[in-house]
Amino acid sequence: MASNDPDLRPAKRAGVKMITYHALADPSIAPQNSIEYYNKSCDIIGSDEIDDFHRLFLVPGQDHCIAASGVVGSANPPIPTVEEWLDLLVNWVEEDKAPDHIIAHSVDNTVTRPICKYPRLAKYKGREDVNKASSYNCEGSFY
Repeated sequence: MASNDPDLRPAKRAGVKMITYHALADPSIAPQNSIEYYNKSCDIIGSDEIDDFHRLFLVPGQDHCIAASGVVGSANPPIPTVEEWLDLLVNWVEEDKAPDHIIAHSVDNTVTRPICKYPRLAKYKGREDVNKASSYNCEGSFY
């Protein structure tokens, strides 16, 4: 299985769980690459079946592996840490808790935001604190 081959049937048969995330402010690698790969995988396997073992998350305000200064109005956008991604995967593998979102925290912990499983987006509920993840629902579609 090559990293650019969207046929993930061998991974599914092997029982793997896979979380892919892509930084939306990455100037080096276009997010469309990850979106296209995921969508092609869905075309091959089927959306329902791929959801059993592969999740894609698109992270606003994150540069190539780091927070992107100025993208969200400050150099302090909420982005998940590597440890948080790993915890999400461990919970999925060991507890069978498939992730539909991850809560991202700003470095100073003043802002939290849900990062939703693709194709959902975090939508603001309105009239609540914009800096709290609880003020958002994962809904709608990326497109």
